[in-house]
Amino acid sequence: MYDPSLLLQSPVENVLALKTQHAHTWREMTEDYWLARLMQEVGELSFSLVGGHDDPPEWELTQIAAICLNWLEYRNEKFTVQ
Repeated sequence: MYDPSLLLQSPVENVLALKTQHAHTWREMTEDYWLARLMQEVGELSFSLVGGHDDPPEWELTQIAAICLNWLEYRNEKFTVQ
């Protein structure tokens, strides 16, 4: 859900805030699920860029970046041998 208050910070702070907010949202899901959600956001970004989506491109890019960071952390936790 679009949160305009997040876009009042720097882009990196926006991404990190959203990443933290959703750090455990999809932790138990398969990577196919992660990819599907990422591609959903990419699709929303494309619509936003041509004026066909309610949320601004900055919000969609913030979501994409946060998903990618959380997915990287998930993979690091799951596949890194300790």
